[in-house]
Amino acid sequence: MPKKIYDHFMILHYAITILAHYPDRVNDARTALRVFVNFSSSIYTPIYLTYNVHNLIHVCDDVERYGSLYGISAFKYENFLHTVKKCIRKGEKPLQQALKRILERGVSIKNVTNDKNVIVNKDVQLQN
Repeated sequence: MPKKIYDHFMILHYAITILAHYPDRVNDARTALRVFVNFSSSIYTPIYLTYNVHNLIHVCDDVERYGSLYGISAFKYENFLHTVKKCIRKGEKPLQQALKRILERGVSIKNVTNDKNVIVNKDVQLQN
């Protein structure tokens, strides 16, 4: 990987690390994200500067308003998404397929509303 691209990625990594772990240093992250966005078009192409890349700057506003990225993001749910996707075998009725496979495996999942462990067993009974 060219050093220029690696260094550019490290700017993003630095900013996201601050937003996830050190929200009191949000201004450092904002500066780093502005540098990342400004140099994106010169490193890649102007087409790369999508709406999503530009919106990285505004993530800092959310951290100021709501707290660190870990408190306001879906990080902890993204890992389980991989498990759910592997449960789907064809395009028809994906929700039903995923639930059936999860029930077959007796997978322990988190209850999103109260963060208590919920064990899903084959009898389709949810137990707190």
